[in-house]
Amino acid sequence: MLNIKNFFVKVFYPTLLNFSNKRIGKRLYIIFIILFGVLLINKTLEKDKLFNDYDGIRNVINADASGYYVYLPAFFIYNFKTNNFPDSISQHSGNGFTLNNNKVKSKYPLGVAIAYTPFFLTAHLLADNKNGFSPPYHRAARIAGVFYCILGLIFCFLLFSQYVNYLIAFVSLIPLFYGTNLIYFTLLEPVYSHVLSFCLIAGFILCLHYVKINKNRWCKWLLPLFLGFIISVRMTNGIVIFLIPFWNIKRFKDIIEYPKRIIKDYKYTLYFVFAVFIFILPQIIYNYYLTGHIVVKPYPDEHFSNLAHPQWKLVLYGAFNGLYIYTPVFIIFTLCNFIAIQEKFKNGILILICFLAVTFTYASWSAPALGCSFGHRGFLDYLSLFSFPFVLSLDYLIKRKKWILFLIITIAVFLCCNFTMGIYKFWWYCFYGNGDFDYSYLINEYLKWNP
Repeated sequence: MLNIKNFFVKVFYPTLLNFSNKRIGKRLYIIFIILFGVLLINKTLEKDKLFNDYDGIRNVINADASGYYVYLPAFFIYNFKTNNFPDSISQHSGNGFTLNNNKVKSKYPLGVAIAYTPFFLTAHLLADNKNGFSPPYHRAARIAGVFYCILGLIFCFLLFSQYVNYLIAFVSLIPLFYGTNLIYFTLLEPVYSHVLSFCLIAGFILCLHYVKINKNRWCKWLLPLFLGFIISVRMTNGIVIFLIPFWNIKRFKDIIEYPKRIIKDYKYTLYFVFAVFIFILPQIIYNYYLTGHIVVKPYPDEHFSNLAHPQWKLVLYGAFNGLYIYTPVFIIFTLCNFIAIQEKFKNGILILICFLAVTFTYASWSAPALGCSFGHRGFLDYLSLFSFPFVLSLDYLIKRKKWILFLIITIAVFLCCNFTMGIYKFWWYCFYGNGDFDYSYLINEYLKWNP
């Protein structure tokens, strides 16, 4: 009689594997991801129905989000004339922007507004109250958040499937959504920059992979567009440019060789600079409108005040948004990164260096926990990168038939996702414990909602 293990090893998994290696399988998996997006749109619109008004802290165009969003009504409806805005709209939107001295002032970059423009214009076409802040605009923002989340997941699937079979690439998306704060920023805070950054960085790395293996030459032309878009959304994320010479390197001289190839192709170099500049240009124009200077400090009241004593513990382990506390699946991602280095998987050392660099950047910031949010949102931008060793590790364990270790990791991932979803169910805005490391507050809140 065939036992469960033999059935899985000899029948079930090989059948799925054969299916996943067929071209039609790739398209079906993408269709599954899109159908999941339809379910998410339905879910986020159901949440929108819970609001009787849109002035509260729980609406999606509030606080920081309103600062990212305000450029759209300011440009398309009010011509940047503050007197034309609805009364007290800044206060109703959580003071993410200000309307002073006939200037629409926001400290947040323009990239999110650029990405959300088609959704805003659609809402504007359908809205009865065309003031830029009525219910249709909020619903359009919610749909936009789901769109970029799903597009980012498709980019991740296509990237992962270049290194592992389609089945593993597809299944690996589950902890990316349910085990991290991607679900929170997709459904509850879609106008923040993080879901969009996740999407763009995943697309950038996918294009970079194709460029490095000399396939799909159109990716060569998309690469600088992704980079420019990434910078326009969040300037510090421009560090992904350093992935270009290091991704998939086999020899040390490859680090120099690829940048040299780009520089020698002067036409492409000019296009690269121009493509990036096009995405930065709206910000330059806005800076000049606001201050008379083309370059201004993006966050004037915030800076890297913790450079001498970076707050590593707060970023990784703090009860106030600690990465490993709210999204423990990142612990598994990190452990798999060490497996990747030990087994000499591609890009293992590079990804660990990137993880340390991002951690140090936020640990040095004046607000290391990044304020009210669900988990440390800064790492969400790089989710496709930091989860990459996890995907390769799953493939490695299956190919080597290390089923016990594979089962342990699977159970651990399930528990981590379940824990994160437990917090997500009761989390509504911010941490209110006594101090950054008040774990008792978090535990009590978790147990209260998960008896």
